[in-house]
Amino acid sequence: MATNETLIGHLLAGRYRLQQRRGTGAHGIVLDAVDEQLQRSVAVKILLPQFAVDTAAQARFRFEAQAASSLTHPNLNAVYDWGVEEVEGAIVPFLVLEHLSGGSLRDILDRGRLLSPSQALVVGLDACRGLDYMHRRGVAHLDLKPANLAFGDDRHLRVLDVGLSRLVAEQTWVEPSAAGIDAARYSSPEQARGGSVKDGTLGTASDIYSLCLVLIESVTGQVPFSSDSTMATLNARHDKLMPVSADFGPLASVLERAGRPESGDRYTAAEFGRALVQAAEKLPRPAPIPIVGTSLFVDSSAGISTGVGAGMRRPTDPTGPTMRPVEPLVQRQVIAPAGMPQPGVVTNPILLPLVQGVGAAPVASPVLDPTTGQPYGPTNDSAPGQRGFALPVDPTTAQPPAPPLAPPSAAALPEVVAAAPGVDVAEESHIYDQSLDEPRRRRTGWILGVIVLIVALAASGLLAYRLVADRSHAVPALTGLSEAIARNQVAAKGWTVVVQTERNDEQPRGSVIRTDPPAGVKLKEGQSVIFVVSEGPTMSKLPDVKGMQLDQATQTLTSAKLDIAVADQVFDEVVAANAVISQTVPVQPNVQIGGELMQRTVVAVVVSKGPSPRQVPNLIGMDEATATATLASSQLKIVRAADIFSPTVPAGQVADQSLPAGTSIQRDEAVTVAISKGPDFVAMPALDGLDHAGVQAALTGAGLTVGKVTGNSASGLLYQVSVNGAAVATGQQLQRGTAIDLFYF
Repeated sequence: MATNETLIGHLLAGRYRLQQRRGTGAHGIVLDAVDEQLQRSVAVKILLPQFAVDTAAQARFRFEAQAASSLTHPNLNAVYDWGVEEVEGAIVPFLVLEHLSGGSLRDILDRGRLLSPSQALVVGLDACRGLDYMHRRGVAHLDLKPANLAFGDDRHLRVLDVGLSRLVAEQTWVEPSAAGIDAARYSSPEQARGGSVKDGTLGTASDIYSLCLVLIESVTGQVPFSSDSTMATLNARHDKLMPVSADFGPLASVLERAGRPESGDRYTAAEFGRALVQAAEKLPRPAPIPIVGTSLFVDSSAGISTGVGAGMRRPTDPTGPTMRPVEPLVQRQVIAPAGMPQPGVVTNPILLPLVQGVGAAPVASPVLDPTTGQPYGPTNDSAPGQRGFALPVDPTTAQPPAPPLAPPSAAALPEVVAAAPGVDVAEESHIYDQSLDEPRRRRTGWILGVIVLIVALAASGLLAYRLVADRSHAVPALTGLSEAIARNQVAAKGWTVVVQTERNDEQPRGSVIRTDPPAGVKLKEGQSVIFVVSEGPTMSKLPDVKGMQLDQATQTLTSAKLDIAVADQVFDEVVAANAVISQTVPVQPNVQIGGELMQRTVVAVVVSKGPSPRQVPNLIGMDEATATATLASSQLKIVRAADIFSPTVPAGQVADQSLPAGTSIQRDEAVTVAISKGPDFVAMPALDGLDHAGVQAALTGAGLTVGKVTGNSASGLLYQVSVNGAAVATGQQLQRGTAIDLFYF
């Protein structure tokens, strides 16, 4: 691993300028960096070279990194980029992560600061939100500990090392006794027993157990079952119930179930979150968590970020802003599921920051999820416009709003006897005396009779109208509302609701796609209105891409709204280079070709590198038939060039080959050979009567060379011509290039 000094200032991947080191772990180092393309601060984690020791390790790292980068949630540390690069002479993998300035939970505990049960509950809720999002996508963390829980500028928690933790865990837990003491302290009983993801004995329930240990440590400062050695720590948790102090109050029973030794007895992440919310009603409001680091624009007293971008999600996060709008306190009825006590109005102070964010105005009831009609909880990823859990509401048992009060009947009114101001009671009685004013009595009686007749006729007409008239109402606009909310909208219309379902890519699961009749159309009371409700996005069918070139396979899967990841590249004697050998779906390993998958599911493929390279054999000295057979055994071809003379190779044998022995070439390539014609002989020319220059010209022209010259060559009197001491006669056959020795008088 490169030193700290050599890394500072290094430009990674051509865009990330490394700065000071932030921390060092067992599997790599983390440095601050600046993305020079986007001009933003990031964190870069450089892993040990062991994670890229060979092609298979690099392919596995790329697969895990790609899977981690596809997870986008406010409570997960975002993976912006990743790759494998040579750094200071070592091939190392790296991850580019969201920059978190709030420090980790480990930093808080290492400074001797402990959390209150209410603060620990806030940490647990954020962690459950992130874990629930991961778990529902088939990803388990398997290395949850205080160092992997960090805080951002918004003071909310992020789960770190998503995806990478699974890769590390596979190496750490191959042999439990070899795991470090830090890993053992937060391990689950199934990890201590050597469980495996592949055999199904290790999964998401391990994260719940580890989170339980973390929450207990954050309040007490001690990790349950911790001992002096790795094996003692692991053995201490076998078949043991989680020791939870009564000082935790309402949290005690929740943590006890989360830390049960059998994985099937524990909560899921969503259930854990809901249990924490229910316990929150009996706890005091939490003080702001004393995070170690924070940005310059954080109001620590309110517990919220007030700087630029405060309360905002990342651009790729579809769940909306972190903080919910301020709402006045409204009395609303909250109906708990059957078998649970009715909570009434949520007024406990600890729930307010959990539903709204710290510092927001109190809200007395949960906000319904428009996709399901349920309050937002850990299974909703994150509610639009707010952050937090709310108490569950069962729309099937929710009571309709009470009808408006009818005016009291005459019989119910109390009798009141009072005289009009300025009128004597006796005088008023006298006015209506029949003996004194008979005409007035008759006139008043006639008027009263007419009024009674008119009222009777009006009442009869109204009754007749009610009996014969058809009461109709306009269908309201319900598209996009959850089924539960849509039912509430039409509850007073007197219609029968009929629900039909279909898959839809526009509306989330549980939302109304359309109604029949459509919005605005009049519908009589007693008739049926059809709600067409979304079952979620259209499912993708898994295509068969085996044998396709990688580009074609990518296009095929993309057209099916699926993602592709290259898991490995291997040599194959049958499948052509760059073609797909096999395919798998990591999150649904048992799915068959044509089976249904959620859109954007990753399909992992193994790609062929073509046939393995061949080594060229040494063919010199072989006859043509033998050389041909030798090349054919390696699936190589032979090409024959023109025959050549060779002073060393007998005629009929390979005297030369186009590629040297040991050269690597592809299967079915050709090697060119030349067959020997044996040595090349020439005749000794006549040298009589020639001067020395003429002798040299004659020998050179015949294909011979001049060797040693003895005596006076200027005399021109040639005494003897020989080769290696043996005299040579005119016309004698010699090998081309033979050196001729000359002796002069």
